[in-house]
Amino acid sequence: MQKVHSASLDLLKFILSILIVTIHFRPDNYGLYFGYLPSELSRCAVPAFFIISGYFMTTDSEKSNQWILKISQLYLLWSAIYFCYFYFVKNSPLDAYYVLSSIVNGWAHLWYFPALIFSYVIARSLHNKKSIFLLIIAFSLLAINVYIQYTKTQFVTVNGYRNFIFVGLPFVLTGVLIKRHYNMLPRIGYLALSMLALTALSIIEYNFNFTHGIEYDVPFISIPLSIAIVAMFAKIKIKGNILISFLGSASVAIYLIHPMIIDTIKTQEVSNAYDINLLL
Repeated sequence: MQKVHSASLDLLKFILSILIVTIHFRPDNYGLYFGYLPSELSRCAVPAFFIISGYFMTTDSEKSNQWILKISQLYLLWSAIYFCYFYFVKNSPLDAYYVLSSIVNGWAHLWYFPALIFSYVIARSLHNKKSIFLLIIAFSLLAINVYIQYTKTQFVTVNGYRNFIFVGLPFVLTGVLIKRHYNMLPRIGYLALSMLALTALSIIEYNFNFTHGIEYDVPFISIPLSIAIVAMFAKIKIKGNILISFLGSASVAIYLIHPMIIDTIKTQEVSNAYDINLLL
């Protein structure tokens, strides 16, 4: 199995965290090219995070259990922080208790953590299965996800398809497969070209969606785009240093705290200043 180039993926995690902020801080009055399109193009970020987690998955039970415990503690801590934020700072007990009532699935952006924990546990139990078996599972679950989103959204809530079954597990398994077959990945140049081609297709897809007033949590083209991005960065060899390691760690902090900052800024009614959005 190929050695993991963690420095390049640490850098990617930081970039992905910025893309996630772009999703959640979309200014509605900027139209297609400055509001909707950048936000939608960034939707490959969450799937890519799941893929990276699968890529780094370890078969060492002790290390794996420690990682799951760490993620669980982080999730519970930040659920408590957001409860306190709404209850004491925003003076909104209704929102605070909604955070608690959503503890199984995860409130707002925190849904990522229970989805990651559950999918990681399942993927670890499947880690020694043949690649074709993992591929069939991942493809089938993603196909169901796309089917539900594109045909049944009027009957199914967002938690019905944005969860560990239809998002977390298939993408974590994809990360496992990328690492397992690292030597079979195309060259960086081919991956970069495929990423550019998929980005162009994404723009066409989002243009169509914008015209017809529709929006999806996991758009169709974002699936192969997220895979291409992680595969390309996995192939890039970057010498690790303190800065890159810090950026990788900072990505988690950015993901956790950015909704609170966005809410504070929008409360102050400065969210329509484009230069402030860009800076943030």
